[in-house]
Amino acid sequence: MVDLTIHASVEGGRRRKILCILSSVHLVNDVFFYIIPSILPLIVEFLGISYLEAGLLITSTRFAPAVLQPLLGHFAERRGVRKMTIVLGLLVLGSAITLLTLSTSYLMFTVTAVLIGLGLSTYHPQGIATISEYYESNRGFILGIHGAVGELGVALGPLLVGLLLSTVGWAEGLRFTFLFTLILAVFVWRTLEFKEIRVSKSGILGTITFPLILLALTSGMNLFIYVGVFSFLPTFLVFKGISLDVSDLITALMLFAAMPGSVVGGSLSDKVGRRNLLIITLLLLGPFIAMGVLVSFITLIPASFLMGMTFPVMQTYAMKVGKEEEKGSTIGVVLGVGVAVSSFSPIVIGGIIDHFGFEYGFMLLAAIPLALCLALLSLPKK
Repeated sequence: MVDLTIHASVEGGRRRKILCILSSVHLVNDVFFYIIPSILPLIVEFLGISYLEAGLLITSTRFAPAVLQPLLGHFAERRGVRKMTIVLGLLVLGSAITLLTLSTSYLMFTVTAVLIGLGLSTYHPQGIATISEYYESNRGFILGIHGAVGELGVALGPLLVGLLLSTVGWAEGLRFTFLFTLILAVFVWRTLEFKEIRVSKSGILGTITFPLILLALTSGMNLFIYVGVFSFLPTFLVFKGISLDVSDLITALMLFAAMPGSVVGGSLSDKVGRRNLLIITLLLLGPFIAMGVLVSFITLIPASFLMGMTFPVMQTYAMKVGKEEEKGSTIGVVLGVGVAVSSFSPIVIGGIIDHFGFEYGFMLLAAIPLALCLALLSLPKK
């Protein structure tokens, strides 16, 4: 009995260590998720580009994740190289952010945006799959905590840029990002220890089922809303007469609201069911987005909370409608398809803003959640 207690204690400590290290990488990875939207007004002014061209620039950061996340998730699972994939991603991401600070033309910004997307492609399939393997009974809650740390990182990105803009300047402050990510990559390589699991040799197409694709498309349109709102929120606030540094701080505060939402959503989904919670959350989301542009942007805070609720639930649900034994591939497919769909958001919303104004762009985003609820009714109730 004593030996079993000691073993359980050691195993619990090992699981917590894995969760803490991977969550730390998640934090750093997601800090740079909205780095380009945070400086978008400066890029638009500096290059003299339209909002459609600005949207294409943001989409460039999402092109690589759309293509690579399913492939990297499958490859790392097949070869047993999840840790190496995470470490290499950190190095690419740090290099890309440093190059961003040196960009002076639309072409340079676009190439750098693609490299940022490449760096962002490596963590999520590997991190989420690894954590899921160590937490079975309360997976939704744990992925909610892991997601909350990521949402903290997403919120810290605009906050960091806002602080840098009011002090040394964004480019000067981020110029040595590569050195930071290099230190973190070495730390992860030396301290992160988990059993690399090699799954079956089936191709990535063997992972795909109809419910998984439907969920991936639903997840993608959910991300479409999130990306559309927060890609143009700093620019929308500047349009309303608020300075850029303050706009970035406001955006950061709104993004912070997604952090508790992630924990609440993951925890509740363990109790009331994934599909039911997603439907209720999405039904509430649309009206808050509409009020954010028609009444006051303050109502985007509860909208951010609701969006945060959906992310861990989608990920946990995916492992039920997909193949449980191929978690990395399953998560890679959901994230890859999701990012591919949401990649069109900056282009579509940017084009609408160019021709009709910010209000029409945000109202389109407010209408999408209802359609997603109808799609979710076709999925298994698990």
